[in-house]
Amino acid sequence: MNYRDLSRLMLKLLGLFIIASALARIPLSILALQIKTTHLTWTIWLIGYALPLTTVLLFGLILFRADKRITNTFITEVGAEELATGINYTRIEEILIALLGFYFIADALPHTLVVTGQYIALYSASSPTTIPSFSTIANQLLALIIGILLVVGSRGLALWRHRFLSLRNAGRIYDSDE
Repeated sequence: MNYRDLSRLMLKLLGLFIIASALARIPLSILALQIKTTHLTWTIWLIGYALPLTTVLLFGLILFRADKRITNTFITEVGAEELATGINYTRIEEILIALLGFYFIADALPHTLVVTGQYIALYSASSPTTIPSFSTIANQLLALIIGILLVVGSRGLALWRHRFLSLRNAGRIYDSDE
């Protein structure tokens, strides 16, 4: 098993986890539709429940089905000399950081859509129900941005950590020589 196979396996597992989490939210969405009050219109239900649920299901399905394409985009080809040296922990960290970023995106995306959709729908309807605060929207957007940055910068973060640790260890060796 090489790094790309490991990455593909982890993407498939993450995609299945996201799909299962979204499927677990379906009863809440149906319940919200059945308990529809005067403040919950079809527009609010579609923006607040159906759209985020569909988005999460599609995101999980994309991670599951497009694992090879995603892996080829983010994981570079491993040379023969790198395969001969054994496990490269920097490469493993790179994969895990990218997967953590995908998880942040999968977690923040539906919440961002729900809160933003509810804010727009309830604010435009001048509904007396509680409108989500801007800080709630900002928190979800920040989590979404952090997830994107983790996915895009996973290689750099892993290399930076590896170089930082090697400098720290070099400093310890230098101090022990004195």
